[in-house]
Amino acid sequence: MALTDNTALSHGNHLVGFGFDLLRLTGETVPSDFNLSVNFLSQPSIQFGVADSIAIQSQDDVRVLQKISSFYLQDTWKPTRRLSLDYGIRWDLSPAPRANNGQALYTTTSSSNIPKMTLAPAGTALYPTIYTNLCPRVGQSWMIASAPGRETILHSGAGIFFSLGNTNSMASASTFPHVRQDTLLNRFYPSSALLPIPNSNSLTAPYAGQTFYAFAHGYSAPVIYQFNTGVEQHLGGDRKLSVAYVGSVARHLPVTQQLTDPNSNFSHNSAILEVRSASNSSYNALQAQY
Repeated sequence: MALTDNTALSHGNHLVGFGFDLLRLTGETVPSDFNLSVNFLSQPSIQFGVADSIAIQSQDDVRVLQKISSFYLQDTWKPTRRLSLDYGIRWDLSPAPRANNGQALYTTTSSSNIPKMTLAPAGTALYPTIYTNLCPRVGQSWMIASAPGRETILHSGAGIFFSLGNTNSMASASTFPHVRQDTLLNRFYPSSALLPIPNSNSLTAPYAGQTFYAFAHGYSAPVIYQFNTGVEQHLGGDRKLSVAYVGSVARHLPVTQQLTDPNSNFSHNSAILEVRSASNSSYNALQAQY
């Protein structure tokens, strides 16, 4: 669900605009009592009907809610007939998602202290809310030459943009404790006996053969810096030539790293999938259009 509103006010050479975006994002897992995965890892295993592993899973019904708010203020100012300036600022607020149907999303304590890592208490936010995601943006358009049909226009702009940070918002609903799993090793398959339904997970350590989803200490939403400059030359009639440089730099991109049995609280290949703000990217391009 989205609620958006904006208002524009004109005063002299200024056109001031302000508004807001309110997003309510929801998602839901597909509950199941019994999912079966059978693995034969060699030809003899297939010939003798002995599965190397049989994984039995069940999934809770978990509904995830994330509320995202954005507010902006901008101004378009024409100090002269040939020059136009645009500038503004946007504030984004994107708290961590949470479950809203009586369930809770769980995470682990920080990997900055691996010997003491364990399950964080129920109600612990997956990652902290950042209140300083301010995004200034500026642009200008300057008509250098104004001869009819031969106008030359120089333009440039720059701005900061924050990602919503919700790429992995559903992952915590599909890991411990909402997914229960039993793994049977070296069993005949098909089995002559009924396979067991996994028991409910205990929230008390140690945890055996479980998968956890967590966000590293210092996790923050990705931020993108965009900038451009270019020139547009009119050549008479409908013809014009545009040449521009466009660039962007992204920081704090998410990277998922796995910790397996990091201490005695976890055993039997328990995995902690931890999202870290540890990657960067850049883009540079020279664009021309006629």
